Amino acid sequence: MFESIEPLDIYNKNINILIGSGASADLFPTLALAIKDAKGQRETIETLATKFETSPEKRTALFMHYYDTCIFPVQTFNPSSIASVKGKENLNNYEIFLTTLLGLLDRRKDLNRKINIFTTNYDGCLSHTADSILMKGSHDFVVNDGTSGFHRKHLHSKNFSTFQCQTGIFERSNYGIPQLNIIHLHGSVYWSKNGDKIEVNYRSNFSNLLENRHSKI
Repeated sequence: MFESIEPLDIYNKNINILIGSGASADLFPTLALAIKDAKGQRETIETLATKFETSPEKRTALFMHYYDTCIFPVQTFNPSSIASVKGKENLNNYEIFLTTLLGLLDRRKDLNRKINIFTTNYDGCLSHTADSILMKGSHDFVVNDGTSGFHRKHLHSKNFSTFQCQTGIFERSNYGIPQLNIIHLHGSVYWSKNGDKIEVNYRSNFSNLLENRHSKI
């Protein structure tokens, strides 16, 4: 049985949270498929990839389907274009989640005021939602995705160990700015290989990658 956790019991502790694919289930397709195997078990893209390991043609077709139905919708995701009730509720849940974490950090008195959010998802729901909250101006906080740079941002794990602080008048006091570390364990659609580094670009245009995917041959 799961037991609820009182916020007042944890706000001053080191908080690490793990998010899985269910967090975005009403926005993006999962790896689950509608077909079943001979035993009546539901197939997933992962199970079929294992079964098609010795069949390059089938694996290629499978991964083309995976990109078209799972990756491409995430790459071209725009929160303002979500029209379904469930999709809007899903985004709202993300906002409730992040504002709750920020409320915990507001109560913390330490200089280092950050929470680590580990996610196995490669979508940008966390970053989009954090950006939306910042635009509203209701909370003052920092989003740390592990990157450094200006025009070109590159990922490095050491960046998650940094935090920002403000100084008071005459620098007699320091105030830690609440910070959310967003750590993509399985990568992100906004990542790309740049030599031996990982470049992160949230403004990449993927809309033309499959523009002719429905044209007849």
